[in-house]
Amino acid sequence: MHDVSPAPSSSVDVDTRSSVQDLLDQYPPVSPTSAATVMAQYQDIDETIRGVAYGLVNTVHKRELAHEIAKMEVLTRIKDRDEEIAQLQVQLAQLHGAISSYERPEGFQDNNGRIPNLIPLGNGISVNAKWIKQRSDTKVELLAGREPGEERYVVELHTLPNYSVDSPAEPIPVWLFKLLRGPGNAFHSLLEAVEATDDWPLEAEIHQYREILTSRNEFAAMRDAICAELDLEEQRLEACTYRLEAARLPARVTILEGRVTRPRPAQMGRSSHGKRPRTRLYDSGESF
Repeated sequence: MHDVSPAPSSSVDVDTRSSVQDLLDQYPPVSPTSAATVMAQYQDIDETIRGVAYGLVNTVHKRELAHEIAKMEVLTRIKDRDEEIAQLQVQLAQLHGAISSYERPEGFQDNNGRIPNLIPLGNGISVNAKWIKQRSDTKVELLAGREPGEERYVVELHTLPNYSVDSPAEPIPVWLFKLLRGPGNAFHSLLEAVEATDDWPLEAEIHQYREILTSRNEFAAMRDAICAELDLEEQRLEACTYRLEAARLPARVTILEGRVTRPRPAQMGRSSHGKRPRTRLYDSGESF
């Protein structure tokens, strides 16, 4: 049999840990930035020592970044859990009757997940609408079903993207644009087909498109009218210029040719005597 003696490395490890602890106790900690700044001031340090020191600085810096990232992720998860707990508390209170219910008001119907918008109750708590009522515009009224006479919550409806299909959404085809922008009969045919889907947000989006299109066309008509009036004024101005030229105006006021000077800064408001400042003209018609 052979004697089994302790491995030499165990005592070395103990001595190493002891020496490292002695160094930690002897020298206070510094930040990676401070260590790099101090190292940069001593250019005569051995390259091996410099490499080890900068390597330690890099290691500490990366660990600090990893710690901050992990900390932010944990805080985000805690916030999500707090919101989930708040929702569960409200649902539990509803199940236990802490939030009283009453008979559904006239004109409303059960939501059953049709409208996902939440109703704020205060203290950062929101609940799903129990009853909903479609309005003639693009809005919908929501009720939480907590107590009689509670305030109705009105929201603007917008259709939501459909992520159940992996392929990207296709552009609206020409035939559908003709229905969206076409005359009343074509648009109402489209509207009836959308109403048959019982998708209130989609129906509201169709109405909004038509309203925005109508408003845009009105502004475009106003713009065209202004442009037409502007073109007419340009023609009148050109005709007036021609008449002045035909009347030989330059030859009749030649005495003023030497009086043309550079334009002065524009004057705002009235003069000190309560009169508007006089405006002189260049040959080109520009004021100065």
